[in-house]
Amino acid sequence: MGMFDEINCKYPLPNSDLIDTSNFQTKFRNYYLDEYSCQDKFIISEVGDLILNDKIYHFTGWMEFHTYKEYTDPANDKIKYCVSFEYWAEFFRGKLFSVKDCTTVELKEVSCREVSYDEFSKRINSDYWNQ
Repeated sequence: MGMFDEINCKYPLPNSDLIDTSNFQTKFRNYYLDEYSCQDKFIISEVGDLILNDKIYHFTGWMEFHTYKEYTDPANDKIKYCVSFEYWAEFFRGKLFSVKDCTTVELKEVSCREVSYDEFSKRINSDYWNQ
């Protein structure tokens, strides 16, 4: 408990251009698997296969995986956007069936408050971020 497993997601995800998709974390092993070690790394292939140890892992169910990134507001360096990129992937016999994007954004100033993902998207898609 308390340890995360890693996932390298090569499948195109929403917002994947903003993050390193080779380094997601999950606690999937804690709930479903006993037969692999912590050194093993899951891969979700470009076509949606769930791979473990170079073989399709025939799992049916949901897997949550996530990563975190912090952005500084270009207009005010005291404001930071803390983005939790979270995805829920549904697999059927090791094949990706669907992906749900559960990304959240938290605005950190002197006090914390959440901002909508739409507000964050407007700022993140500005020319400043695409340099």
